[in-house]
Amino acid sequence: MGKLIVIYSTFCLSTFFLNGQIPDYVQSLKQAKILYSSQEYRLAKEKYLKLVKYEESWRTDIYYLAKCYAQIKQEDSCKYYLTKAARLGLRYSSIKSLNNDSVFSQYFDNPDWSEVYSLLLQNTRRYDEIQFPVLRKCLDTLLIRDQKYRSEKTDSDDWNKQKAFDKENRQILNEIISEIGWPSISKVGAEGSKSAWLIAQHSDDDLEFQLKALKYLEDAVKSYDADKNNYAYLFDRVQINQGLKQKFGTQYIIEYDSLGFIQNLSFKPILDTVNVDLYREYYGLPTLAEYKTMALKHQKDKG
Repeated sequence: MGKLIVIYSTFCLSTFFLNGQIPDYVQSLKQAKILYSSQEYRLAKEKYLKLVKYEESWRTDIYYLAKCYAQIKQEDSCKYYLTKAARLGLRYSSIKSLNNDSVFSQYFDNPDWSEVYSLLLQNTRRYDEIQFPVLRKCLDTLLIRDQKYRSEKTDSDDWNKQKAFDKENRQILNEIISEIGWPSISKVGAEGSKSAWLIAQHSDDDLEFQLKALKYLEDAVKSYDADKNNYAYLFDRVQINQGLKQKFGTQYIIEYDSLGFIQNLSFKPILDTVNVDLYREYYGLPTLAEYKTMALKHQKDKG
């Protein structure tokens, strides 16, 4: 089983990170964003045209390419790429934000744009309507138990209670995954999906289950139906639990002084220290330095 786990983890690393090209993609994406924010729309368009050819490209890149075409008044190309993004599941945070889009709303009353608008409306409504509201309530309850003794200093008795909660949560989440797949945003909402991730993240006593959860979460992320930063955290957790190096630098050790006060924070071994911030940016995470500051504050606030 141990050999199989390492093989699976290596497979994840070589496929989901797409041959290590993410640093090139992220550098290009940074340049495109700067050009767009500087209103250099024609130059930004050329950058985004190259970006959407990357395997790492997300539907938001296609969305911004459509925005570039809108800004330079090339309506046909704008509609083509926005339709493409919509077919990949592009959605807005609300119907109101869709209708108030300052770039595209000028087109939405045009009958020629009815298909793309309908797709965007359908995508946005789909994420407003949770498929499994009962499971969402169940996950809300599991999250309360997951955080019961984690939010403050605990003694050994409380920690044993937390471990018991974690075991029960893990068993329930395993049943949910076996029944419906990963509890994704479309199935249980964004908060419900996050709760499922936290339960998997805290399932360190069952590496086999964490690997199962990681695979299902990976599939949901690839379908734009889960937060990719959740994947980054769980991927690192699984790596560390196998005695391997982490990819994103999400896992750390707290260092205490002789009086028991928090003195510093150090990261567990990282695979690629040169490009780690590029990987973090791609997965929606702050830089390693920013994360260290936030994590130290969080730990000190806990007492």
